[in-house]
Amino acid sequence: MRTCSVLDTHFSHRKLQSLEQELSECTGEIARVSEAEQTTRDQINDGEARLAAARRGLDAADGKITGARAKVQQLENEIASLRHRIEFNENMPWSCGNGSIAAAARSNRRK
Repeated sequence: MRTCSVLDTHFSHRKLQSLEQELSECTGEIARVSEAEQTTRDQINDGEARLAAARRGLDAADGKITGARAKVQQLENEIASLRHRIEFNENMPWSCGNGSIAAAARSNRRK
């Protein structure tokens, strides 16, 4: 019986060593995977920060473009209004012989 007990103890000891080695390998693998996960998370966070900064820049540019478009529209409307006024004044019967009140005003200034 003693022999069986000694063999069982040796077998259990070898099994324990094998399991401890496997545990050590698993612990190392977990550490490696955790490090890779953290590196990936850091890269994702950096990418998101760069993306947010780019979006803020695009939003600012979009705001400037919108303001510029509104100003252009306002100026186009003013130009069209002034052109209509000029056309209206040139086609009225009170216009002077050369076709415009502005021309008459210029000739009066020269006198």
